[in-house]
Amino acid sequence: PAAACGSRFVVPSGEAVVRCPACRRRVCATCGAEGGHEGFSCQAYEAWKRENSSAEQHFEELMTEQQWKRCPKCRAPSERESGCNFMQCRSEVCRKRTFWCYICGRQLPRDAHYSHFPRGPYEDECCTPEAD
Repeated sequence: PAAACGSRFVVPSGEAVVRCPACRRRVCATCGAEGGHEGFSCQAYEAWKRENSSAEQHFEELMTEQQWKRCPKCRAPSERESGCNFMQCRSEVCRKRTFWCYICGRQLPRDAHYSHFPRGPYEDECCTPEAD
């Protein structure tokens, strides 16, 4: 097989998963899939990969359709079902230390809870100019 590093090598017969002697990655002895795919044939693994290859694209389409936004710092998806447009990201990266506007998507200081919103944080209007 050819490992992701491009190295080609001979595999002892009967081996399903082998380690590349050049890069030390584990690969399927038949198709070269990185990490192998124990319990699945090469064909079943390839079919699974094709079926799931567009999952990220489908999720981005869903985010657009549902008008979800991403945290400007860590890019974690967020849904504002109702309430305030002043968001606090609770992701593992931000850990409640990143504040941002759900309308314009800009990161804000904590004390901008009211100043960024001319009619208050519950109205869908913020102080970011439309041209931005």
